[in-house]
Amino acid sequence: MKLMRKPNNSLKGIFQTCGLKKTLEMTFGGNGVWRQGVNDCMSDSTTQEPRKIQDTIRRVLERNRLAVLATQRDGQPHASIIAFTPLEGLRFLVFATYRDTLKYKSIREDRRVAILIEDRAGDARRSDRRPVITAVGEVIKTPAEDRQAHIATHLARHPDLERFLSSPDCEFVHVAVHAYQVVNDIDDVRWYTIGESAAT
Repeated sequence: MKLMRKPNNSLKGIFQTCGLKKTLEMTFGGNGVWRQGVNDCMSDSTTQEPRKIQDTIRRVLERNRLAVLATQRDGQPHASIIAFTPLEGLRFLVFATYRDTLKYKSIREDRRVAILIEDRAGDARRSDRRPVITAVGEVIKTPAEDRQAHIATHLARHPDLERFLSSPDCEFVHVAVHAYQVVNDIDDVRWYTIGESAAT
């Protein structure tokens, strides 16, 4: 996936599906759901679906603790496991890492990231129907006045990381999410952009 930021405040993703290139454009600032089908991506005009998608994303974020972080450096993609915590509903995801890691060096060069979370804590009887979500966004600076509160929230969710988080070499990373991709099946792939109601 190649992501490009445009001056008109939109995000485009170029997808390769079944040998066909497709462009999905998502306008920030409002809630929206897009279906990625075999032939095209289309806007969903129903009123209940955005809430259903939000609930799915929130459920996956709340009951899973680990994710795969995707970064890139000098054109080379890199994936790594992280322990994450959602903040302010669906708007932000945070994690910690050592500053001498490849993922942190990559973030310093390119703040755009993707975070994939598989619903491994879901219904064990339906492993074939566990949703997989990917948060697409960029790393931002954590406000100084909020830093300790956010770290405390992260530590409450991951108490085994206390020693790690107290290390002087540890960096707390704050990701502002622009959109989520929600995959329920090979032919059920949807995108949800973050809006005002995603904070609750």
